[in-house]
Amino acid sequence: MIACAPPALAELRLLSGALADATREQLARVVSLIDELPDRSGADRLLDRARPRLRELNLPRPLGLTRLLFMPLDPWIVRPAEWQPGGPAVPRSALQPLSAAVQAGLGLEAARIEAGCTGATAEDLDKVFSLGRDLWPAAAQALPESTPTGWEAAGLPGREYPALRDRCAAAWRHAVASWPALQAAPYGPPEHLARQALEGAAAEGGAALDTVLRILVARASRPASLATLAVRLSPPGSAQAARAAQGAVDEYLSRREVERPSSADRRGQARRAAEDALAVCVLAEDFEASGLLGVPARRERLQAIRRAADETCRDSFAALLSGELLGQLSAMRGAAVAETRAAVPALEGTARLLRRIESGGRRLGGAEAYDAALQSAAAEVARNGEGAGLSPVERLRLVEMLAGPEVALRLVGWP
Repeated sequence: MIACAPPALAELRLLSGALADATREQLARVVSLIDELPDRSGADRLLDRARPRLRELNLPRPLGLTRLLFMPLDPWIVRPAEWQPGGPAVPRSALQPLSAAVQAGLGLEAARIEAGCTGATAEDLDKVFSLGRDLWPAAAQALPESTPTGWEAAGLPGREYPALRDRCAAAWRHAVASWPALQAAPYGPPEHLARQALEGAAAEGGAALDTVLRILVARASRPASLATLAVRLSPPGSAQAARAAQGAVDEYLSRREVERPSSADRRGQARRAAEDALAVCVLAEDFEASGLLGVPARRERLQAIRRAADETCRDSFAALLSGELLGQLSAMRGAAVAETRAAVPALEGTARLLRRIESGGRRLGGAEAYDAALQSAAAEVARNGEGAGLSPVERLRLVEMLAGPEVALRLVGWP
């Protein structure tokens, strides 16, 4: 049972069945209600289906002590249904009992840090780091040896507590050093930040290296480089470091293989597909340069990721071309002049997005197919644009966006 006031409970129940398809405003309202709950452990289940959209919408989230505490572990927090006992992830159901235990252990210091969170959001990264520098190292020492209050009530086996305690403590122990690299992970992370993040964990070894490396790899655009750096920073010939590196990249590829770009609209899907295509190219280059592709299963997984990105790119390109460009152009025939003028920016935005998808997609294969589709679309704009109410300059500009200036001058001519 969710402990909240009746009006809030009624709204939560009203939206809980449709959160995955809710509007931005509805999601923001539900998130706000849940963030205000003194105990949100039950309410978090309502958000599980909507979490991919929440990440996409990037709604501001109030900063509280529990959120601050687990931000260094965020890439490895999973829904209870996805959690595998003994694995590296932390089930979301464990956050509240672990947070309560840390707060009990820190006493007045926890209250001071929580007071510092007032009015801040999780997007205020300077504030997060400032407060986290005080909280995370202290939290690593605050967890009790025995199972904390509320552990079994959250549906967690008592035998799993020591492993989760040690993993959380390791992440918090090295969180100050790893935080800059975690924020820069989508851009590599750069080697100097990766080195700063991994040096202490590599020296400690064991669960510390395994935990920090897996967290960073989960967000990294160049995970293989991170894994090889972790091995280099570890004592020479460390089998433990080699296992941690191998396990981190294998887990990354396994999770990456089942991910698919998703969005609530066609344009959003196309943008994600274009970004994903470029990311997969970077990923492939990273693995090829790392020497980690000697394992056949690993190479096959990377190839499967590449094929899936290629397919998604082609599908998004085709849907955007037919639905948002040519379909819109056809719908404009006979429209009023004001309607036509209003539609032109959207057509040009679609043309730019098509070229963005094409730029990423052609690196995965099928460059000839993209070229032919853009040439065909440019010819149709040149042929039917006037009937859709486009001026010569608008037709020239749109064809140039799709197929380049030479094709535009050949198909449309100088206005």
